[in-house]
Amino acid sequence: MKISDCYRGSSRIPQLYEAGATGGVATTLALAALELDVVEGMVVSHCYGTYVARSLKDLVKSCGSIYENYRYENHNGHKLGQIGKPCNINNNYDFKISLFCSHVAQPQKEIITKDNRPTVSRMHTPVKCWLCRDHVGVDSDISVGDTQTDPKENVLIIRSNRGRKVLKYAMKEDMICLESMPFQEIVKKQPYLWRWWRKCYL
Repeated sequence: MKISDCYRGSSRIPQLYEAGATGGVATTLALAALELDVVEGMVVSHCYGTYVARSLKDLVKSCGSIYENYRYENHNGHKLGQIGKPCNINNNYDFKISLFCSHVAQPQKEIITKDNRPTVSRMHTPVKCWLCRDHVGVDSDISVGDTQTDPKENVLIIRSNRGRKVLKYAMKEDMICLESMPFQEIVKKQPYLWRWWRKCYL
């Protein structure tokens, strides 16, 4: 099973906590990875595209419920990390944080109604989302989601020694406030994300 520790908690960095869609944990761990020199930059997204965050200010701009990732080519060979959806997690990155994701909604797709009239659907879910069997990022170092109970709190799953190292640094530097949470509790709170968890994790 690729799980070592599970927690619930939130960021203690005001800018990331306030700007985050939930507890700001993903961007806080990204900042910890930068400070530890685990990576030189984190590939993140905002509503205008994908860029490399190298500072707290850069990470604040990426906060929020942003689930669109654009391709980023690392032409200079820098040691980079990534925050992204499970389907966007790329093993070429040196440190990976995956966000829990059930599906994305894409705007402006033309559809044909039963009476053969074209119309535009405001929000459209791609077929790949319904076929996806990994909603939590089994190939990431750390997976981050929401608790489904507290709007400003995250759950996180540590999957690697690198992820554990970054988390320990964040806790040591008082960047994050956490308490242990059983894995089964995470599954119970978001069962729709874990339809395939026995196949993925056991």
